[in-house]
Amino acid sequence: MSAPRRWHIPAGSRQSGGFALELTPEACGWTYCSLRVLELAPGSAVDLNTGPEEMLVLPLVGACRVNVDGM
Repeated sequence: MSAPRRWHIPAGSRQSGGFALELTPEACGWTYCSLRVLELAPGSAVDLNTGPEEMLVLPLVGACRVNVDGM
């Protein structure tokens, strides 16, 4: 498979568990990193249990507030 085709993920083809996009290390052949895209309506909220994973929150549009351990 050529590089451009390998890295093109058609919209809606990798939805999982409420995420608009979920790329896991297993699905992509990566060692550690994953990518999850969450689309939220204004004023809505989501709770995530990260377990042992490190997380980065990057708003692509608008803004957000992140609470850690209930704070």
